[in-house]
Parts: sequence; structure tokens; C-alpha cells
Amino acid sequence: MEIKEKTFSVASPAHLNLINIGGSVEIRPGADWEIHVTATKNANTGDTQRTEIEFSQEMDGTVKVATRFPEGAWSWLFGSLPCRVDYVVKAPRKCCLKINAVSSEILAEEFDSKFSFQAELHAITGNLSTKLPATSISQQNGNQTIEVQGGGVRVTLQSVSGNLSLAS
Repeated sequence: MEIKEKTFSVASPAHLNLINIGGSVEIRPGADWEIHVTATKNANTGDTQRTEIEFSQEMDGTVKVATRFPEGAWSWLFGSLPCRVDYVVKAPRKCCLKINAVSSEILAEEFDSKFSFQAELHAITGNLSTKLPATSISQQNGNQTIEVQGGGVRVTLQSVSGNLSLAS
């Protein structure tokens, strides 16, 4: 097991973009002016040496976190696959989220939807779950769109083969 941690100073509203190849992503409220990310590479689930975790912050303050695995035409022949990376993120309640995952479970809850909030959670396989004060819900063909606090707020959940869950 290898753990990497990073804390970023952010303004309000904060912006977080996270990409994960495989593993869980849990995002919960934290301090108002920082985003704290803990990434855990799980041994015996893939190639921990070649699985990379990248942290960066753009000039506009957007925090970017990504799991990367160098592509090679022959790596799969030698059993070289990315290892599972589990993320635990603490972010301000006023945080715009953009999470993309291939084979991951994603949980985001207890964020402040009283401001112009936007969350995009996408997974190919894995479960998506969020808790927001939703007033209406529609679900169709692996997509779930909700209206939060009477409108003005967009949240999109997408999964190809995983469960979508929204608790309000």
C-alpha cells in the first residue's frame, strides 16, 4: 500500500476535477478554503510502479487529480495493469465537482447546493451515489439528472453498468 496526500488552498467556489482508472472516490465536506486529497494505491491489484497519481492546480484555482497508467501495446501481455487507487477528498461545501472514472465507486455528499452548484459524476462500471436536497429526479438509459433546491443547479450522474443512487 502506498499513500500520497496533498492539500491545496482554494477560493470560493472551489473547483475539483478528478480522474480515476479503478478504485473508489469518496468526496465529503472539509475546510472552507482547502481541498485535501488522500490517494491510496492498493498493492496486489495491479502494477503499483507504473500506476501514477498526479496532483496539480491550474492558474484559475481548479484542482486536478488523476490516476495515470502509461499505455503500451504489449503491457497487457505481461500482466501489467493499473492498480486500484482509492481517493478520499475533503473539499469546501461550495465546490464544483467533475469526476470521471472507468471502474470506480463514486460517493459525493453533503455539499452546499444553495449557490450555483455543478456536479458531473461519470463511471463506466461502478456505483454512483450522492446526497443532495433534490426536488425532482429523472432517470433514463444510465443517466440521472436532478433538480436541486428548485432549479438553477445541475447535477449529472452517468454510469454504463453501475447503480445510480440519489438520496435527498
